[in-house]
Amino acid sequence: MLINEVYETVLDLSNRSQTGGYLNAESFNLKAELAQREIIDEALEFLDFNQLSLTLLSDILNTTNAVVNAQGFVTLPSDYYKYADANALVFTNGNFIEYPIDYVGVSERGERLRSKIVNPTLIEPIATETRLGLRIDPKEINIIELTYAVQPPDPEWVGTNAVPPVFAPLLSTDFILGNKFKAILVYKVCSYFGIEIKDVNLYQATTKELMKTLVVQ
Repeated sequence: MLINEVYETVLDLSNRSQTGGYLNAESFNLKAELAQREIIDEALEFLDFNQLSLTLLSDILNTTNAVVNAQGFVTLPSDYYKYADANALVFTNGNFIEYPIDYVGVSERGERLRSKIVNPTLIEPIATETRLGLRIDPKEINIIELTYAVQPPDPEWVGTNAVPPVFAPLLSTDFILGNKFKAILVYKVCSYFGIEIKDVNLYQATTKELMKTLVVQ
């Protein structure tokens, strides 16, 4: 399991480093959870919708049709974590036609609504994350195809009562991220602990670089 591979690597680096603090399972799990969420957020930021990146994030992303209520707010899936992409489904001449939705910030939404040139329309709609939820303009849109990141389970490394503890895979929860993210997970967890990293492959491991290699390929 990736959770154990990351734990063992971080433990090894901690033992060899004079800068790392005491590593226990509880502290590791808290930092593993933070690392995973940071990487998912970064992956969504740099996501290019090519087949390689979609395959890499296949365990994170989900696509479903979602209803938009009369006030323009989307009825989000129960496992919704963050927005990735969406298309408006507009019923025209007996068929649903897809129109890409432009994802904008709250201030830009206000500007677009006031504009006569880039005002949102059925064929050029916008989506905005507000404190009340995901909002779609114009309000005439009542269904969208939503691609989103699912709420990730909290990774948890569980060990036996032995000294030192032995990994218990049946009691542990793995990362939702795949093996290609291992170096990035190790780097982030080590940085949270203040563990010195000398391996160039680790301190140069970033989500941005990983996503860029998928675009280049």
